[in-house]
Formats: sequence, C-alpha cells, structure tokens
Amino acid sequence: MTIKITSSQQVLAEIEKQRGQNPTGMIFINVSPDYKPGDDLLNQIQSQPGINHVQYRPNLLYIEVTPTDTTIVTG
Repeated sequence: MTIKITSSQQVLAEIEKQRGQNPTGMIFINVSPDYKPGDDLLNQIQSQPGINHVQYRPNLLYIEVTPTDTTIVTG
C-alpha cells in the first residue's frame, strides 16, 4: 500500500495502523520523494515502545516492530 507521507504525525499514525494488521513485525512505509525524515523523527520513532529498528531509504521507511499479539478467531 502506498500513501503519500509528508509529516512525522502521518508516519507515526501509519506505524500504528500497520502494526495491528501485520503480525510479522516488518513495516514498510512509502514516503513522498520530496519528504526526507530528519534524524529527530527517526529517533522519535525509535524511542516508541515496541520499535526495534528504523531505517530510511529514498522513498521508503523500513521499521521493525515487536509484533502485536494477534489472535484470529474463526467461527
């Protein structure tokens, strides 16, 4: 899924959104080519509980998180 990220608030919101949908613990966020997160944002993300690693590549943020406890109930 590609969304156009232009602010740190969007990044943090997208992490939370994907975290609940992604039991693997790997989150990829496509960012706008003209948006480059600063070190302060990367440090802010890294300091969040459950965030293990943050890496920025052009147009992409890669974030490793501790997977949330997801239980699938079928019935």
